[in-house]
Amino acid sequence: MLFTAELIGAEEALQIGLINRLLPADQVERYTYDMARKMATYAPLSLMQSKASVQLCLDNPELRGIEEQAGIAAALYDTEDFHAGVEAFLSKQPLPPFRGR
Repeated sequence: MLFTAELIGAEEALQIGLINRLLPADQVERYTYDMARKMATYAPLSLMQSKASVQLCLDNPELRGIEEQAGIAAALYDTEDFHAGVEAFLSKQPLPPFRGR
C-alpha cells in the first residue's frame, strides 16, 4: 500500500490483518471506552513496561543495548501486583485492584 498507493476497503484490511476489528461507526466510541476501562483494571506497572517496550522497538528496531530494558521487565515479577495477579489466576478469582507496587 505504501509503494503502490492502492487503497483497500475495511473488509480487506480486516482479512489481511491490517486491522483486528471492524465496527460500525456508531459503535466505535463505546468500544473504545469499554476497552480503555478494561485496560485500566490491569497492573499499571505492566502496562507502563509494555508501552516502553513498544516505544523501544519503534526507536531502536535493531534492539541494540536492550539489556537494561529486559532487566526492568524481569523486575516486574517481584512486584506486589504480579503476585496478586498470579494468586487470582491460580485461584480462578477476578483480577484484584492493582496498586502499581
